[in-house]
Amino acid sequence: MKDAKTFDNPSYYEQFNWKAPKSELLEHLEDMVYYKTIEEMKKISRKYILLTVPNGEIIEKDFIECPNCGQIFNRSYHLRSLSENKIKECFSGYRLVQSFEYGSGKRGYSPFLLKIKHRLAPSSSWIPNYWTRNQSRETMCPRCEIRFTYGYRFDVLGLLCDFLNIVLSPHKPYWLFVLLGK
Repeated sequence: MKDAKTFDNPSYYEQFNWKAPKSELLEHLEDMVYYKTIEEMKKISRKYILLTVPNGEIIEKDFIECPNCGQIFNRSYHLRSLSENKIKECFSGYRLVQSFEYGSGKRGYSPFLLKIKHRLAPSSSWIPNYWTRNQSRETMCPRCEIRFTYGYRFDVLGLLCDFLNIVLSPHKPYWLFVLLGK
């Protein structure tokens, strides 16, 4: 018998009586791991796959810059944005059983305004104070692994982009629930 803790061993999954592999991590995975994880979910699924992911998130909206090495990254370490259509593409062979948006609203960001803001405003003004509480501002750089707190510095151009965005971008629920069936 294979090691009971390996992904290759079907009996490992049987102990949980899984009918629906679940995920709240796909947005964090690098490409190679992402596609391998999707294939693994398809392999172990008996009947359903349940996904909850950020709903069409604009990952560039939450970019921050490491003060040590200059790496620009998403503060939640999200590497991709997922929508119902992208999920259906990745899980070909599965049918959409149900999907819905839920959770508190989060405003999108105009890609045009975001490019202006990231090019012309200092990185310390990319995520305004009203978006993130102070206790949520500590992070670690994925490149150099230094821990730091990203502060906020007022910038007129950054604020102008934010106000214009309020007019242009609607609120939508933050989460997307998708149930796929074989």
